Amino acid sequence: MNIALYPGAFKPPTKGHLGVVKQVLSGKYNTAKVDRETGKYEKATENPKMDQVWVIVGDMVKGGAKQKGSDPEVAVGQDEAIAVWQEYLKANGLEGKVKLYRAGEVREDVLSEDVGYLMEGPNPVRDTYGLLKDKYVRGEYEGIDFFPIVGYRPDNAEAIKDLQRMDAASKKYGEHGLQILVVLDEPTPGEESVSATKLRAALAAKDKSKIEKYAAASADALLKHFTKQDALDNAIAEAMMKAVHDMLNADTPPTEALKEAAVKYKEEVKESNRDMPSPEVEDIAPPPSEFTNKLEYFKEYFQNLTNFPVTVDKYQNIVIQTGQRLPMNEVADLNEVTSQELDFTPFLSSILEFMLDKKMRITPIPNIEIKMDIDAATDVFGPTAYYDPTNATVCLYVLGRHPKDVLRSFCHEMIHHMQNMEGRLPAFSTNNTQEDSVLNEIEKEAHALGSMTFREWEDTVKNNFDVVKEEVMAEGKYDTITNQLSRIAFEAFKDAYERGDKRAEFEFRVGDPDHDEVDIESTQFEFDFMGVVNFTDDTYKVDGGANAGIDDDGEEIQPMINVNFQIPKDVDWQTVSMDLKDVVRHELEHLTQDGENIRSGKYIPDDQDLRAMIDAGLLDKDTYFTLPKEVDAMIQGLYYKAKKSKQPFADVVNDYLNKAMISLDNKEKVLTLWRKRLPALGIKQKL
Repeated sequence: MNIALYPGAFKPPTKGHLGVVKQVLSGKYNTAKVDRETGKYEKATENPKMDQVWVIVGDMVKGGAKQKGSDPEVAVGQDEAIAVWQEYLKANGLEGKVKLYRAGEVREDVLSEDVGYLMEGPNPVRDTYGLLKDKYVRGEYEGIDFFPIVGYRPDNAEAIKDLQRMDAASKKYGEHGLQILVVLDEPTPGEESVSATKLRAALAAKDKSKIEKYAAASADALLKHFTKQDALDNAIAEAMMKAVHDMLNADTPPTEALKEAAVKYKEEVKESNRDMPSPEVEDIAPPPSEFTNKLEYFKEYFQNLTNFPVTVDKYQNIVIQTGQRLPMNEVADLNEVTSQELDFTPFLSSILEFMLDKKMRITPIPNIEIKMDIDAATDVFGPTAYYDPTNATVCLYVLGRHPKDVLRSFCHEMIHHMQNMEGRLPAFSTNNTQEDSVLNEIEKEAHALGSMTFREWEDTVKNNFDVVKEEVMAEGKYDTITNQLSRIAFEAFKDAYERGDKRAEFEFRVGDPDHDEVDIESTQFEFDFMGVVNFTDDTYKVDGGANAGIDDDGEEIQPMINVNFQIPKDVDWQTVSMDLKDVVRHELEHLTQDGENIRSGKYIPDDQDLRAMIDAGLLDKDTYFTLPKEVDAMIQGLYYKAKKSKQPFADVVNDYLNKAMISLDNKEKVLTLWRKRLPALGIKQKL
């Protein structure tokens, strides 16, 4: 049995949407292989016939009263969208072939058990991915083949974005035979394009000829679902105009006037549910379950009543951002705020560990930047945080903000990182959630799950954070084993030197004595520790290596670390000691990145191909210092060396890179990359 999965906003569905459904059910339709950059496509005529179509409708609201200069539109929520779909199915005799689901309910409807995913929520694309995972990973739906479908009209500028939402599904499940059907809808020359925006405007104007031009059912059948809303819009507009008039004449407090008008009319008109606004702001207008966007006109008036920022949020409400730490009348002297810089490192590290414990897919851990930016702090619309998926970086603006607000922002951006790691974060051409429905859904998920993650983390640790702080700080838990191994190697090298040996070697087994016969006890690691030293006339050279436990043929072997030094006659043993500490800590970090000794959140994919290209001269030799495995290992090794030698970390790093003969341009690029990694590694140092 072939079932097409058709996710979307559908606010409202148009005759184009129904056309896609009818085509796949008939088996007579064309699909397209579309170039995501140019929009050019190749047509295919042989395509599978569908037995059913499951339409999954998003819960966001689109439309509503518009600003001056644009056509008004009816507001269409999930209830209205489903009602319109039902009219289409009834009018076209498809009620037995098409099932309608609300986003977030489709899998509850077809499964008898709680799927328990972290990413459950009202998102039609996410539900589609969930169904695919149930089939291809969990092995459910035997005898059923799912075909996600996307309608593609070449003259629609938004069509490419719809395709990008399904790209990750092809990568994940294409090897299992998953086929994404891009149903081609080629326009007839001279034909006007159909869009939900045009249909919303036609419904608001009650223009029956245009409604039937864009819809797949009669105008009368559709208009009956919007009569109450029209009355509500008019009543709200009148109430708000009266409230503003009263405010300007100081007759009635602004908030109370609007709220009283809303409560009075709410008793007369029952409105379908709308999305709820952000819980992080204090609403001064009724929630969107009662109002559409008519408050923008009065934003400036409200701004004049308060020193806190006033904005219109993505749900089209005017809000006072009382959570801001720097109201506009208190930003003159920022020196005092700057001097109170907080060390966020233990808190961020604790949140990362909490998310890993919750099995949230956040590895590899992103880079983290902390910015004390005066311009951002004093700009009402300045940035508070962002996530850059191109280099997996979370940036936090902290100046003047409450620490909890910063940490909540961090959780929000980490959800975006998780979306990126799961292949669900496409490239966006806008930051405006009202211009891109996918962006809107991505942001809603980050807001909801980010806020809940922060709350759960806070409840877990706030009464016992001293213990948490001790456990997660700066990788100090590997200091003891690093010091022990470097001391053993140092003594072996020095003993051989004093004996007059030309070369010396050693090998020890490190591990848990309860599990194996070992030479060096450790409950943290299990590996062989090997060392080689060659004594020279005047050459000093430091090297090391690690194997996580897999040989070149992919077979399991005993993990190992080796240190390989060349030491001259005129030796500075203090230098040897510090370099051994650097190398041992460096190679221990490599053991945590893969294999038997891997640590949660540390995994980094194999990079042997890149290393081979560097060795062959196909890549700049300085690329080695930017390899993810090496970045973390170098930072940890040099940080430990700086602590033990009691030198500034920046001096140790600069000395290391200078000795490596990195070009000045590349050195700055390396330092920029390393700076971004420091917070993620729990290291509070400046470079």
